[in-house]
Amino acid sequence: TVYLLKNPDHYTSYVFVPFYWHTFVTEACSVYHPQDTATAQPRLVLIKQHGKLVGLSSSFDYTHRPIEHEDYNLYDWIQRFQRVSKRKKKQ
Repeated sequence: TVYLLKNPDHYTSYVFVPFYWHTFVTEACSVYHPQDTATAQPRLVLIKQHGKLVGLSSSFDYTHRPIEHEDYNLYDWIQRFQRVSKRKKKQ
């Protein structure tokens, strides 16, 4: 009946946020061992929004977060913040 009613097959009180750990660790290691990561290419997730490609990188968002948010550790950052796009100004 769940399928016929087009309801999800499970319920949870959590919203899971994807985070690519390998990308973050590679970036963190590049500070201490730049010669080991010199050939590593950064990976970027591309999504299509409104006909345009948008690059997403949660680790980039975290490492370049504003100064007022520098006290947040990685876990808190992932749990508390979400990326939103700015609306275009009407001309």
